Amino acid sequence: MKNSLLALSLLSLFLPSILTAQTRPDFSGTWRMDASRSESAMQAEPIKTMTVVIRQTPTDITIETTTDRGTTTETYSLNPNSSSAPQKTEIAEKKPTSTDNPRGAAGVAGNGVEKTGGATEKTARWQGEVLVTDVIRDVRGQSVTAQQSRRLAASGNEMIVESIVEVQHGYTLSGAKNYGAGKDVFVRVRP
Repeated sequence: MKNSLLALSLLSLFLPSILTAQTRPDFSGTWRMDASRSESAMQAEPIKTMTVVIRQTPTDITIETTTDRGTTTETYSLNPNSSSAPQKTEIAEKKPTSTDNPRGAAGVAGNGVEKTGGATEKTARWQGEVLVTDVIRDVRGQSVTAQQSRRLAASGNEMIVESIVEVQHGYTLSGAKNYGAGKDVFVRVRP
């Protein structure tokens, strides 16, 4: 009887974390933006094509984003036991195009020829089945915060990414917006 109670107690302690780990989606793979259903394709200077390659393990996720403006790669820790404190890192990779564009590779305000190695703070956390990533970086002397929430459609063949980008100018004008928000839909590319 004592052994049964001990086993039941241990199971009740570990079962919630086991079930949580099983419900998290795997975003691994190559994803191509569906421009007809994506708001990045509708901005003043539209992003015509975007491909995202995601490599996900139980402990981290790497997101490589390629547009007609260049490629960026970000790696985030997914350690469920760590706090959501920002990770101070360097930008892993930035391959600028020859076009000097006012938006970065992921639609974040910035210069297409942004300096490689700019300091960033970034975090990743799970909110149920949604992966939320935050990046804070310096662009032309201004702090830019980008938050993206990723979720899979029920079929697993579409990834919906909702983005909010905020620029801290250091001043506020009445009625002026210092942020932009949008939703992009990506379709899984099958090998």
